[in-house]
Amino acid sequence: MIHGMYFSRRQFESLRDDGRLKDGRGGAVRFGYKNVPGYLDNTLFARLVETGQIGTTGTSTDLVRQQVIRSFRGQRNLVFAALSGEEPPQAKRNAQRRETR
Repeated sequence: MIHGMYFSRRQFESLRDDGRLKDGRGGAVRFGYKNVPGYLDNTLFARLVETGQIGTTGTSTDLVRQQVIRSFRGQRNLVFAALSGEEPPQAKRNAQRRETR
């Protein structure tokens, strides 16, 4: 995974309009560790996906797929985490373990 800051789309859009991120050069927005009030790191992002606390299903997944394709076509960096297969998310596995005790 890429080292850095991870944002939900809603958080990114909110921060983009936050005056604390303006760097004084024509109103440009600059995201940095010193001026962003909160963010996810790669470890926490992966953990939230693994536990099923963030992610998409259905139509939202189709939207994410389109955004991924656009990012690749635009030669931009992208970090994407996916949980697939038959194994349920960790949160559900934990709940099942608690039920069998």
